[in-house]
Amino acid sequence: MIKPLQMKVGRLSTALVAVGLMGLGGVAQAAAVYVTTSDGGIWQYDSVADMFSQTSSVTSGVLVATQASYATDQGSTMDLSTGHIYRVTGSGDVVEYATLSGYLANTGGATIATALFTGSTALNGFSYDGNTGGFYGTMPSNGDVRSWASMADVLTNTGTTAAASYGGNLFNLYDPDGTTLIAGGGGVYTAGDEFEGHYYQSAGNGNLEGWATVTLYAASPTNRGTLVGSDTQNVFGGNTTAWGANVDAVAAFAVPEPSVAILGCLGLLGLVRRRR
Repeated sequence: MIKPLQMKVGRLSTALVAVGLMGLGGVAQAAAVYVTTSDGGIWQYDSVADMFSQTSSVTSGVLVATQASYATDQGSTMDLSTGHIYRVTGSGDVVEYATLSGYLANTGGATIATALFTGSTALNGFSYDGNTGGFYGTMPSNGDVRSWASMADVLTNTGTTAAASYGGNLFNLYDPDGTTLIAGGGGVYTAGDEFEGHYYQSAGNGNLEGWATVTLYAASPTNRGTLVGSDTQNVFGGNTTAWGANVDAVAAFAVPEPSVAILGCLGLLGLVRRRR
């Protein structure tokens, strides 16, 4: 026979877990970052700060999958409003995955556009834009930054272009978590100024750089900052040997993940049980 007090604790357990699950969308989030390399490796980093700790010879990430067909990707990103992941392949196709696990295993992908980004419309970076809910990327043909208001606009390449100078960059990345960056000087900042970074690229020399907004990114490279306040080359490209000789990054995207919300609830349940 179940005692009334045990029934109450059971109901409380269910309620607390439910609250924890409902709160995962906005409580205790930490964005992991997945970086694809030019040999098809997919490396997981705990955060953008973890990426900044990489050196030219030693990776700070963990290899979680290898997909040879991803080696020539023009970019990849997660739509944070849906959780769907999009790849722009080397042949300009757009492939959609409903889940992260599908992307990592390259299963269940649907090609939703064919040869869309080729020639003068090719990209060398593609990312979700958390400020607008749209997408943006850079164009190797002229280094300009192109923005799309929605995935529907991406699939018709209906967007706007801002003149810029990023023809050689390796990837674009939006991080929903703000990271305090230190400006190198120039642009809208004085050297040593701190600002919250959300938008990142790796330049062709492998340097990881961050900006506060896409507008500041497009306006000038001098609006950038880094975690340590100085540029460190050959980390994600250039002469890096972090993943092996002649292996560069080709794509990157952030995935918000719940940290300890449920565990916190379970810990509270333990306290309830001990006090009864």
